[in-house]
Amino acid sequence: GSAIALPLILGWLIFQGQRVNYCDPAFAISLLAMLLNMIFLVLIWRNNPKFVNRVEGDTLQQAPAGLCEVSETALRESEQRFRLLVNSVDDVFWISDPRQEQLIYASPAYEKIWGRSCESLKTNYREWMNAIHPDDRERVQQAVFENIFQGKYDEEYRIIRPDGNIRWIRDRGYTVKNETGEIIYISGIAQDITQHKQTEAALRESEERYRMLTENVPQLVWITRPDGFVEYFNQRWLNYTGLQPHETLAVIGNR
Repeated sequence: GSAIALPLILGWLIFQGQRVNYCDPAFAISLLAMLLNMIFLVLIWRNNPKFVNRVEGDTLQQAPAGLCEVSETALRESEQRFRLLVNSVDDVFWISDPRQEQLIYASPAYEKIWGRSCESLKTNYREWMNAIHPDDRERVQQAVFENIFQGKYDEEYRIIRPDGNIRWIRDRGYTVKNETGEIIYISGIAQDITQHKQTEAALRESEERYRMLTENVPQLVWITRPDGFVEYFNQRWLNYTGLQPHETLAVIGNR
């Protein structure tokens, strides 16, 4: 069931991301990596409920002696494919147990984005949280405690790297449950959206400069779409016509 349902969930999430113009190929690949790993770990857990899904370094712990050779081979092959996939993307794929404050896995991209080692994160689970900008930290902490076990964790925040550089992060978490509905762990993706934020800021600055220019020229300035809808008119237009903005739209709309 997981092998069928999770790819469908992947497709839906990518569709939603594209619909709001907030999904890129790297994110789609990262999400695929996460879901493939979820399928892999859940299938292993079903075959042997006593199997502990933990990661030491870049390798899974050795399976119990009772696990058949076929399962061990499948485990190694799946692990290798998963590692190759997550190592090829720029987003951080992570698995954790927030109740125990235990990191199970973090992909190598953590070191590139956070500027800290995965080993230090394993030693200090709160390292990623401590790196969050002080103005964002309390909000993110509250979101983790209140939303992550409901599968509603989706936060944007800033982190401060050891070199002093600030990066913007979009962090999402998903619950992974066993057949009885018990949450096994939380799996998620942390994406560096710094460039996206910088583009947004540059656009706002450009719009503000344009507005300042149009509001200070002595001419009437307006912008219309091809269908005739007026998107903008400056204060000079209002002073000249003596109309209020809503009155101007009504007049133009009745032309």
